[in-house]
Amino acid sequence: MTREQIIIELERACRTLRRMKFPKNGAPPKVESALGCHLPEPMPDRNTAYGADAVKMTRVLPTMDDLDHFDRVWPWLFHAPMRDRGLVYVRLAYDMGWRKVGRICDCSHEAARYRFEEAMDAIARAI
Repeated sequence: MTREQIIIELERACRTLRRMKFPKNGAPPKVESALGCHLPEPMPDRNTAYGADAVKMTRVLPTMDDLDHFDRVWPWLFHAPMRDRGLVYVRLAYDMGWRKVGRICDCSHEAARYRFEEAMDAIARAI
């Protein structure tokens, strides 16, 4: 399997992970539920005044094929060095540029790219 194929497969698995729902109490509570009725009444915005509501985006849940693919491919990530797993996930799941990945992982963009390449080499050797 080539490095490009590994990157494509891991990218699909990372995006599947992003589409999964949080387990109950897996995410921080919303402000409304934490404060109860002590919140001030929200001011109506101009869209509500004219009868237009904001569009609500619904999350597309992963299919069974996506979950099977995730279960097959996700363990590959554990062949990468531990310090580089988060870097690989951020790069593949969010399709960020190297400078942003470097800022998130607290390194330069050249170091982020080099560590990503090393992680892909380690995964390719292991599988």
